[in-house]
Amino acid sequence: INAEYGIESMFVVAQGEQASFYSDTLILPSLSIGNVGQLAIDLLISTAEIPRIGFLNEPNVLPLVGNDAVSEKPDGTIAVNLEVYRLSSSKVTFLQQRAPVIKGRNTAFASSITTWIKEAQFAQVILLLSTNAAIRVDSQLKGSQMRFISTSDTLTSLAESVGLTPLEDESYAEVVKKGTVTMNIIEQCKSLGIKLLVVVFFVSEGNNISDGISTANVVNKMTNLCYSSGSSDSIKWRFPNCWGSLQEGPPLDRILFL
Repeated sequence: INAEYGIESMFVVAQGEQASFYSDTLILPSLSIGNVGQLAIDLLISTAEIPRIGFLNEPNVLPLVGNDAVSEKPDGTIAVNLEVYRLSSSKVTFLQQRAPVIKGRNTAFASSITTWIKEAQFAQVILLLSTNAAIRVDSQLKGSQMRFISTSDTLTSLAESVGLTPLEDESYAEVVKKGTVTMNIIEQCKSLGIKLLVVVFFVSEGNNISDGISTANVVNKMTNLCYSSGSSDSIKWRFPNCWGSLQEGPPLDRILFL
């Protein structure tokens, strides 16, 4: 990491005092087909009303500025490329990534993020990854379309407790492709001794709202963020305002196709 972007200055507080992430669970997306991880995180943040506590000043992600993506009615609060949300009562932190990594900087990005994770003393990390359903092998065509990769026996038990099965060895190279952010994060977490669980969802590109909800359900079963009754059926999801453009966007002008 360049000196001007030292680890100690990566996290920028939005308001209040500096947060402590000690023993938190960190949940973040891997930008991939359908943006399913990002959809799931925004849904959980919106439904559980998790406050944004800051941002990451990370030089390897494209800059982005937009209107608030989560509030029911956008009030002009600025959204940026890397936002940090935390629910202190549950010790769960979300890192929402709203812009892609700059081409050629996947390794640098993974290195800086995992170094921050290590120095902030997160207890464990859950990475949400969607992957192309077209690469499935025959045995994956039926049944659950979710799998997991784990670097920890504790997280393996957690994943199995919510009904996930390990990713088949024959699919690993296709799902975790060489040079990707996901591959680099996995390798860095192994090197640094960080407990990592990758939740893998086979999807097709299109309207991926239902995939986002399914992924949010799995994360919620692991964290109990959105309900206390013990039944996922009791969740009343509150869709973030940014989903409005996915569901109700105006039709394209016909003149574009003439």
